[in-house]
Amino acid sequence: MGARASGGVKVLNREVIEAFGIPQETIDAVVDREQPELERREREYRDGRPAAEVQGRTVILVDDGLATGSSMRVAAKALRKQSAAKIVVAVPVASPSTCAEFETEVDKVICATTP
Repeated sequence: MGARASGGVKVLNREVIEAFGIPQETIDAVVDREQPELERREREYRDGRPAAEVQGRTVILVDDGLATGSSMRVAAKALRKQSAAKIVVAVPVASPSTCAEFETEVDKVICATTP
């Protein structure tokens, strides 16, 4: 139904929420429940190092593919919030519609295959 990133950034998939009739209380409960896991992963992956400084830099986001795109979308949104100069999304496979959606959200999209 969505995804979260550092800095309180979240992306909700309204189509999924409406299709399944997910109430706001449930969304809020899931967000609250997942926050400690996000913090744990940040500690684990960074191993005491600070987050990379992205302000004014070009950032390339790479994933093994895009389905709904929620995780990539929240990552791009978090980078925009941190004032990245340019955001490039690069994936080996995604649907044509998902690639097209990202063209309006980031600076460049590279989808190697769009079956």
